[in-house]
Amino acid sequence: MRKALLLVVLGIFILQTAVAQQFRFGFGGGIMSQDAQRDQTFFLTVSPGIYLPVSKRVSFSLDLPLKAGYTGGAFAPYSYDGEPYHLDASGYAFNIPLMLNFNFGAGAVRGKKDTIGAARWSTINREEGFGFFLGMGLASHYSVQKTSYTTFSSDATIVDVHNTYYYQSTGLMFNAGIRIGVGPHKQHSFECRFFYMKGTTNEKPEIRGLSLAYVL
Repeated sequence: MRKALLLVVLGIFILQTAVAQQFRFGFGGGIMSQDAQRDQTFFLTVSPGIYLPVSKRVSFSLDLPLKAGYTGGAFAPYSYDGEPYHLDASGYAFNIPLMLNFNFGAGAVRGKKDTIGAARWSTINREEGFGFFLGMGLASHYSVQKTSYTTFSSDATIVDVHNTYYYQSTGLMFNAGIRIGVGPHKQHSFECRFFYMKGTTNEKPEIRGLSLAYVL
């Protein structure tokens, strides 16, 4: 009897969880940097996520804020025999995190109706104008750096050198941010996200950045 009752309770909980889940999708852009490098990576981001409401204003979510960006710059201009030369560098970066976030206020819960037509969450939730979130997770960071520069051989012959470097690291990521509700009943939101990643493998880089996104 107890086992049957436990199975019934577990089944109700699973059904309730499945019904309550909400899918959100954001898109936008931002900027990030690695370690103490002066060059910034400008990126585009998409952030699908599954949200599990626990009250009218609070939810937990699994987010996947994917980022792909480009870095470009010129370094160390110098001259030799009256001629100007410089070092060119460019590259690409990809950041793939999986985040567990706590969400409150705008963007945390989207008002909807349940299967029997009654309001699942009150309209006060759907008109939240401000909210915040914070969380942590795991991330993998990939980058490709291309450099070209001019050097000189022992007999002062000009030599152009081109190199390509590949880097990959996995580590912990932390993020936090705010959301401002927009649209009908403020069901959508503008999001500002700060993030920091500490790599724990290979070069162990420190990645930090800021993104702005519109969340549907």
